[in-house]
Amino acid sequence: MADTTPLFNFPYLELGDPPDIATGLEDLAQAVETKIAAVDSAITTIQGVNTSQNADITALENANTAQGFQFIRKTADETVTSNDTPQLDNHLDFTALGGQRYLVKVVCFVEVAGGNSTTDFRAGFLLPAGAAAAFGGTGPDPAMAASSSVGGGQWQALYGTVNGYLRFGLYNAGTTKVEIEGIITMGVSTGTVTFAWSQDNPSANGVTVKANSFMKVNKIS
Repeated sequence: MADTTPLFNFPYLELGDPPDIATGLEDLAQAVETKIAAVDSAITTIQGVNTSQNADITALENANTAQGFQFIRKTADETVTSNDTPQLDNHLDFTALGGQRYLVKVVCFVEVAGGNSTTDFRAGFLLPAGAAAAFGGTGPDPAMAASSSVGGGQWQALYGTVNGYLRFGLYNAGTTKVEIEGIITMGVSTGTVTFAWSQDNPSANGVTVKANSFMKVNKIS
């Protein structure tokens, strides 16, 4: 053929070329197939690189887990209304091995609806049978004026029982940061440790633990 396209070099008939349509179509088909093969090869190479990178990420995550470090992020808001019985958080939990100790820290960002000043926040851990916890937290005293956004924070009392929960006040015009940290000692059995929370005083004004709250876990023995 007398000419090709400028970008991909596909052949085509020009005016004045002999009318050999069969040969022209064959040349065009071969040119297209060559170009498709090159694109397919490039895609395969990229997929191979991505697979290798994903394998590296998975290996790193597995290594961190094997060494006892985990980071768990809350991926969506969660709200409790008219309930002061701590519920299992939908995201913040981990599997703890029997006979091990874990240093656990939860940082949660909490809001109360409707400018409510008395609902407040109750939080702690739900543990497997045979496990024990010693933990405390920082956050506003429930007696703090709900409209105060500065000062008034205090260390909460240390708890050492499975069913002990800490109580925190909530700022009624924004987000309150609450931190809970302690050591969880497992019994002989493996089980799930879950952050659990509720309103402190039941109210129709929902209490929400916000997305991007998180849990950090370190196995220490």
